Amino acid sequence: MALDKNFVDTADVSVVMPAVNYYYKHGTADNKMKAFYYLGRVYENAGDRKSSINAFSKAFEFSDDTKDMRARGMLYRSISGLYMKDYSYDEAEPYALSAYKCFKQVSDTSMTLLCAYRIALVYTGQNRYNEADSIYVRLMEERHFPIGFRNAMLCDYAILNALKAIPDYDKAYQLFSEVIDSGYALDSYNATGAYAFVSYGKGLKAQSDAAISSISRIYEAKPAYYHWKERIMREQGDYLRAYNYLDSSLTFQKQLVNEQLKQSTIKARKEYFEMSNQVYRKEIQYRRIHGLVFILIILVLSGAIASVSIAKKKKMEEDQLLIDSVRRLWMGSNTRLKEKEESLDYYKKEYLKLYRSQMACLEDVFNVYELSMRKTDSDSELARRLRDVLGSMDVSKEEKSRFERKVDSYFDGIMSFFRMDFPGLPESDYRFMCFVFAGFDATTIMLIMDMPSLSSVHTKKSRLKKMITVSDVLEKSRYLDFISRQ
Repeated sequence: MALDKNFVDTADVSVVMPAVNYYYKHGTADNKMKAFYYLGRVYENAGDRKSSINAFSKAFEFSDDTKDMRARGMLYRSISGLYMKDYSYDEAEPYALSAYKCFKQVSDTSMTLLCAYRIALVYTGQNRYNEADSIYVRLMEERHFPIGFRNAMLCDYAILNALKAIPDYDKAYQLFSEVIDSGYALDSYNATGAYAFVSYGKGLKAQSDAAISSISRIYEAKPAYYHWKERIMREQGDYLRAYNYLDSSLTFQKQLVNEQLKQSTIKARKEYFEMSNQVYRKEIQYRRIHGLVFILIILVLSGAIASVSIAKKKKMEEDQLLIDSVRRLWMGSNTRLKEKEESLDYYKKEYLKLYRSQMACLEDVFNVYELSMRKTDSDSELARRLRDVLGSMDVSKEEKSRFERKVDSYFDGIMSFFRMDFPGLPESDYRFMCFVFAGFDATTIMLIMDMPSLSSVHTKKSRLKKMITVSDVLEKSRYLDFISRQ
């Protein structure tokens, strides 16, 4: 890239190909345009015109989206140059004008002047001599015109003056002389032929003959030689020889045209765009197929999602029904549990009332005893009163059984299971466990069962707990849970 900016030609494609491959995949529009532009320049330097045209055409595809106006100007200038080599001046003109605008926009004075020079060459090729002349006049006054291109510009301006319907021999000769006097040779066969024609017009026949003879035997110089020789013969009035040179010029130019057509810029760009169009059509076809497949996948997924949604909705409805059913069952169970708790509390209170009445009877016994100490009543009277009091203190067997049945009913048959799991225990152990299941604390159990102390309650509980622990009955965990609450 730096070589191209400094007008140093390189023909080594490997210099730029890594950058082209990388930026084509990862770069911005500017990166891609520059990469293909420099690739085209390398191909152009190597003489591979078709590859150069293809690279420039690829770069041109990205140019509208680029921000680097200088790089865009370089691309347009190169494309115009390719058209000019094919003498396709009409096609070269818009690219030359676009390049001029790009460089002017970024205030690149040197490249702006070079593009103006390029436009003058295009106008000359289109026989628009007056427009070309006005550009050359301005360029001649420019002090900033690149010095390396000045001699070429002077030669082309001299050729323009020689091509006019009324040649300006003095102006053309002056321009050629400035180049020769500066120590530079004329830069092209066309310039040498024009110099011979101008010299003849100035009356310098020997100088003219020497110049035209220097290119007469060079094959590549044939078009220039025939053209300017025909002009000289016409000036001499030898129209027959002028016609012969004109005929030779046309024949040779026809041959050159056929050769140029084989690798012309127009043909190459047409082939490139046709190939690009085919690729584009294939890409469109691929996108259509891809789109249809995508739509089909969407439809299948939509159907699957709809089916899953319907099934999920149905499952949610079933789950909701189950939740409602469980909620109703729980509320019913909670109500029944509350009723059971209230019932158990009632019987616990009633059972405790029995023992509170026993305490009242004991008070009566004490009162009778105290009364006997003050009176001289017979022992039989005291015994009778004590028997009556003690008889009223005993809780009937029916009351005990009724309380046990309530506890058994409330706790889903726990007393029935306990009696079956541990048969043969003393009735006091069954009563003790019934009070434990009912939720009485140790003090209450001690008073109800007339046990000597709280330690005796804990001892009995420990013994029964150990008995349950070493057993393998099904309800073991329930029994231990009740005992552990105390």
